[in-house]
Amino acid sequence: MNKKLLIPVAGTAAVLGAAALLFVKGFYRAEHPEADISIGRVLLSELEEQKLEDVEAQIHEIQSVREEAARAQREAEEAALRAQHEAEAAAQAAADEAARQAYFEQWCAEANAMADAEQFKGIFSGSVVIGDSIVNGIIQTDLMLPSSVVSEIGANLDDLMEMIPEIQSRNPQNIFLYCGFNDIGMCRGDTEQYYSKFAAFIQQLQAVCPGVPIYVNHLIHPIHLESLAFEGYDNVQEYNAMITQLCGEYGLTLIENYDLVKEEFYYKDGYHMIYPFYPLWLRRMAEISGLM
Repeated sequence: MNKKLLIPVAGTAAVLGAAALLFVKGFYRAEHPEADISIGRVLLSELEEQKLEDVEAQIHEIQSVREEAARAQREAEEAALRAQHEAEAAAQAAADEAARQAYFEQWCAEANAMADAEQFKGIFSGSVVIGDSIVNGIIQTDLMLPSSVVSEIGANLDDLMEMIPEIQSRNPQNIFLYCGFNDIGMCRGDTEQYYSKFAAFIQQLQAVCPGVPIYVNHLIHPIHLESLAFEGYDNVQEYNAMITQLCGEYGLTLIENYDLVKEEFYYKDGYHMIYPFYPLWLRRMAEISGLM
């Protein structure tokens, strides 16, 4: 056979073979269409799985961005709301403080007018104020009748105990106490002794003046401690706490005067008070006791 005729023949055979294969596959697919569908499903599933992962990642990223933006917005809104509330609270506090200051100034002016009119002498005419040099200042300022004051410069609780007969002789309708400051130094930090001495004085006072209301003033804190011999005077708060406890134990009425004590009201020794304090103090005691 001629070799030149073999190549075309072989090529024709290959083409015929491929055509036959395609025909057979086409015939098979025509007879078995589910095979094509199955293959398509596999390919689609693979494609979907690959794209689903990408889509899920993108969705997750978008959700994260949105959540972060929402969180930042919430925080910004909350911060703005807090700032608004703080500003409103500060404005309200400033307004309240201004109102309190205006009221206090008016209150002080009225107290001074009462002093000028000598009204405190009549208000306290049936009462007795008892104590040390702070109380003695009432006499020096001539704001009350001498019969309404029982005091002694430097008096301690033992000294006041000896004055009880005089107090009883006044037949007071109300008793006001400012005492115990000098005992801080005498007790030398022994708080139990201090409490015991104060309690004994109250018990004796209640025994000779049964049923008489007793009002006890907190002690004034000194501002120049170097003028005092005992360093314990810098701890007046602790002794005031004991006075508060004594009032509760013996049914006494506590009078606080922190808001009345201004630095300019102190005498140069840093403890005693000068005149501007006294009208305010007397009005406070009169109001707490219901005398006015």
